[in-house]
Amino acid sequence: MPLTMNQLAHLFSHKPDGDAGQAREQFLARIQAVVQTLQLAREARVDLYMDFFQQGQLTLQLKGPCVEAGAEGIRIYLRGDTEKVPDEGMDVHVYFFLRVDRQREPFDFLARVLSVERELGQCFLLLSLPETLGHSQRRKNVRVSVSEKDIGDFHVWYCNAEAPAEGSGKTLLPWKPVSFEEAHLLDMSAGGLKLQLKASSVFYDSLSPRSLVLARGTFDLEEAGPQQLNMIGSVVRVITMDENKKLASLGVAFKRWAHPEDGHLVWRQLSPEHGVNPLGTWVVQVLLDRRRNELKQAKTHPGAPGEKG
Repeated sequence: MPLTMNQLAHLFSHKPDGDAGQAREQFLARIQAVVQTLQLAREARVDLYMDFFQQGQLTLQLKGPCVEAGAEGIRIYLRGDTEKVPDEGMDVHVYFFLRVDRQREPFDFLARVLSVERELGQCFLLLSLPETLGHSQRRKNVRVSVSEKDIGDFHVWYCNAEAPAEGSGKTLLPWKPVSFEEAHLLDMSAGGLKLQLKASSVFYDSLSPRSLVLARGTFDLEEAGPQQLNMIGSVVRVITMDENKKLASLGVAFKRWAHPEDGHLVWRQLSPEHGVNPLGTWVVQVLLDRRRNELKQAKTHPGAPGEKG
């Protein structure tokens, strides 16, 4: 019976333990999960993006769909110019995306080139089958450590919602800008963000779980390009970060989000599971890019501090 995506994710993240028999069962289950996931990629006809390394150096990048996956390996049809192909034995980092519940989920793995085949003017690669896949399930609580400098034109406003101004028959919220000389963005997810505030901030003494935060920034998405996103959220926790009370951590959960359409903002409710969908895509993109860079660095500088020899 095919495994569900939740079962696949569990297998990819589960560390073998117990006796030898149990460890073997877990190993075989992970191999089955790898094959089934690659078969899903084949059926969806998604491209696998490949970075090839030789003696620790990135030397070639290719892409193409998986046409076969099994115990013998992964067969990939190469798109585009195939005059330059990898040598047998080269290490390759492969990453791809699958649509799961209408969401774009990333997968990646390390393999080795087993052979290069040419048939009737077409070129195929045979890669070794990995024991496991890297997997990051995109949910609104998946966070990535970022700073305000990582996001284009990023701004934050704070509002004490208990004391709104009244005008024109509507409740006007007194938004005040947060200075990044006295505050820093610590992390962000599709469902919220975390800020660090210094005691010198004008908002420090009035921090309250009943307050509101408005955030705006431009997020560069691989498929859609730069997207300006606006998020309104409420403060859900305030934590003093040291004994001298010189720093505070501010947790914010988004409630609504918007982006410009035809010159004005269109506000939307958050998806209960996925939060701000474009922001979730950006979070996954950042995580995967960092994963790729870590793998490249490990290949380029084997045995570096913190790396296993």
